[in-house]
Amino acid sequence: MTREEVRDLLARTHDFPTFYTIKAIGASASDFVSRVLLAARHSLEREVHLRHSVRSTTRGEHVAVTLDIMVQNADEVLEVYQALEAVGGMKLLM
Repeated sequence: MTREEVRDLLARTHDFPTFYTIKAIGASASDFVSRVLLAARHSLEREVHLRHSVRSTTRGEHVAVTLDIMVQNADEVLEVYQALEAVGGMKLLM
């Protein structure tokens, strides 16, 4: 899908503004969680309301960061994803 198609789909399926949930799973490096949070906060050019939770795998090799971020529109969702894709150690972004 193109960016425009994804944006249109998001706009049709969500009532903005809203909290949007994103899950980032990565290597359990000491600073992975902080880098995910920093990227999400800095992806938008305004103060961001961000709720999050963290869960480690049984063996502790990976960590899942669940973000609930207040977004104003579909473009902001895409900006957050773009910023998170650049975070080192990322294994999966949903």
